[in-house]
Amino acid sequence: MSRVTDSRWSANAFAAAALGEMVRLWSSVGSDPLGELALNWLEGRHVDTTSVRISGDAGTSTTILISGEEGAGGALYYAGVADLFAPRVRAVGGGGTDWLLVTGYAQMPMWRGDNTLELLRNARRAGVNTALSTGPSFDKPVDPAELEPLLRYTGVLLSDGPELQALSKTKSLEKAVAWIFEAGAKSLLLREPAEGAILFDSADSDGEKVAPFSNQPDVGTAIPGWTESFDAGFLFARGRGDSPQDSVRFGLACAALVAGAKRGSLDSPTEAAVRGFLDKQPEA
Repeated sequence: MSRVTDSRWSANAFAAAALGEMVRLWSSVGSDPLGELALNWLEGRHVDTTSVRISGDAGTSTTILISGEEGAGGALYYAGVADLFAPRVRAVGGGGTDWLLVTGYAQMPMWRGDNTLELLRNARRAGVNTALSTGPSFDKPVDPAELEPLLRYTGVLLSDGPELQALSKTKSLEKAVAWIFEAGAKSLLLREPAEGAILFDSADSDGEKVAPFSNQPDVGTAIPGWTESFDAGFLFARGRGDSPQDSVRFGLACAALVAGAKRGSLDSPTEAAVRGFLDKQPEA
C-alpha cells in the first residue's frame, strides 16, 4: 500500500488517511489544547503521529480565515511551533508507489533551503515520488534562487496562478512553466478552486485543463481544506496507478466533497465516497 508523508499540515494527512492511505506525518504541535485536539483527530484517522513533536516553547500554529457575505476576507496567521520546527529525519524509505509531500514550505523557516533539499534528494534516490507545495509566505517570500535546487528533485510542483507568478518572478504563464521545467521539475499542477486545475507535463506543453464539477458548491472564495484535500486526493490516485488526468479529477472530487461538507476537512471523504461522486458525473 502506498504512503503519503506530510511535512507539516495536518489537513493533508487527515484527508489522505480518510481515503485509506497509510500516512506518516512529520510535524510539530504546541503543548496546548489545540495541539491535543489536532493529535486526537489525526490518530482517530489512524495517522502515524510518532514523528509529531510536542513543543512547550510555542503554541500550535494556527491560521484563521475570515470571510464576509460578499466574499471579501482575510487571514490571521500565528506561526507558533512552525518557526521552531526543524526536520530530524532526512532519509525516506519506500518504493515507486510511495509519495513524500512537503507542504507549507514557505511558512517553515527551519525547513527552508538545505534541509528540504536533502530530504527531497534522498527520497528521489530511494525511489520515492516527491511533491512540493510552497504555500503562501507570510514573512520571507520564496525566490527563484531558493526554489531552483529543490525543483531538480521534485516530481510534481503543486501551486496556483498567483503563487506561481510570485515564485517565478514573471506574470507570463508560458515563461513560468518553461522555468519550472528547465530547473528540473517533472510536472506542474496548477489548482484553482473555481476553475479546476491545469496539468503540465513538459516545458512546451500548453497544459491540460481539467474543469471543476458542475454540481460542486460555489468555491469562488477560499474554502478551508480545499487545497489540502485536492493535493491528498491527487497523490492518492497517482499512488493507486490512476493516470495523471484521472488523478486530477479524483483530487477535484475530494476537494468538492470537502467544500460541500458541514465540517469541511473533518468530513474528508473515503475512497468509496469519491468514486461514487465521480460515477455520478456526466461523461466528459
